[in-house]
Amino acid sequence: MPNSRVADSTIKGFIYQFNKTILEILDSPTATIHVEGIVEDVDIYEANNSIRAIQCKYHESATTFNLSLIYKPIILMIKTFLEPPNDELSFVLFIYIPSEGQGDRKLSIEEVDEILCTQTQKLRKIIDELNLESFDKQKFVDQLIIHFGRSIDDLEDEIKTKIERLEKFRSYDVDGLLYPNLITEIQRISTVKDHDSRKVTQQEIFNFLIKQSKAVINKWTLMTKSRKALLRQLKNDFRVEMNCNSPSRCFIFEGFNMVETQQIAQFINVYVDKYFKKRIHKPASFIFDLSEEKFKELVRLLDDLKIVVNDGMVGGVWRSSRFYKDCSIYKKSRSKILPEFHIRAQTIKIENFELEKSFFHQTKVFGYLDNEIDLKPETILINEFKEIEYLFNFRGEI
Repeated sequence: MPNSRVADSTIKGFIYQFNKTILEILDSPTATIHVEGIVEDVDIYEANNSIRAIQCKYHESATTFNLSLIYKPIILMIKTFLEPPNDELSFVLFIYIPSEGQGDRKLSIEEVDEILCTQTQKLRKIIDELNLESFDKQKFVDQLIIHFGRSIDDLEDEIKTKIERLEKFRSYDVDGLLYPNLITEIQRISTVKDHDSRKVTQQEIFNFLIKQSKAVINKWTLMTKSRKALLRQLKNDFRVEMNCNSPSRCFIFEGFNMVETQQIAQFINVYVDKYFKKRIHKPASFIFDLSEEKFKELVRLLDDLKIVVNDGMVGGVWRSSRFYKDCSIYKKSRSKILPEFHIRAQTIKIENFELEKSFFHQTKVFGYLDNEIDLKPETILINEFKEIEYLFNFRGEI
């Protein structure tokens, strides 16, 4: 994927912001935290009516601090400072640069002047629209703190420690369940359009944490240190769900065109051997977005493995009645069954294909992280196919 490095950097920037948001919530028992605030990335409304507006910047690739790195955020803060002025408003630029130690830095009036003299076209356009005649530079620098923060991993560790202390949560749950789900919840809140609905308190977040029982894995949580613990938690969730004998299950695979069909076929073969060996079992359905040719290749490979596939095809046409028909299962011997077919499988690229979700008791959606398709929030994102094998307990640690 050509822009994967840029995409990873963008996601890390957001995770850094979400981490800072969580820390502010955990450190502010009486305040209201505005996620994606009206003023900045995080707005803290204190009981005394003061507002602390925090903007987050994550410059992992920067070798040293240079004033030009903060031109834009400072200019935007000046804009906010001027319209309308608010004595109760203070600004924090929370920034990470590897070479800078943790601590505060004040901006000088001379540095403000340098920033306002930039000739960068996009920034110049913003500056030219400001009423700088009434700009009290001294007051602005007095209300601004530049804080050099810790790394994204260090913030994550700090959050986990604080969550454990909050209610004596087990470190195992914090690492693989609570922290990843909290990142996902803050990300969800940040996308809510209504301003007031993006305001949260420490008590509300605490109530959220104690209700968590299943791990969430997505593009946000995959980028955190908790990734391995998260996969372990999800594996445990899978084990519980897969112990149920009778449900009709559907597994949807999105963005898997780059995965070798041989690998997919072997995975399905192991699945059938493990989860379709009793008459009370039902054949699982495997839905892909593979090209038609690649799907046909997969069916041929499965046939070589003695896996009978119901793909719903009749004379080259897909038919719903054929695909969703009941599977007759006969007893071959005392310990073996002889099913009419072992799995249902099809690609959504086939003409007229329709997925009837009401047909299934359980549905899991897997998405390949390194692809350019839009994925739904409930999609379980994976970096490598072997992670799916791990989740199903078909391989050891990865």
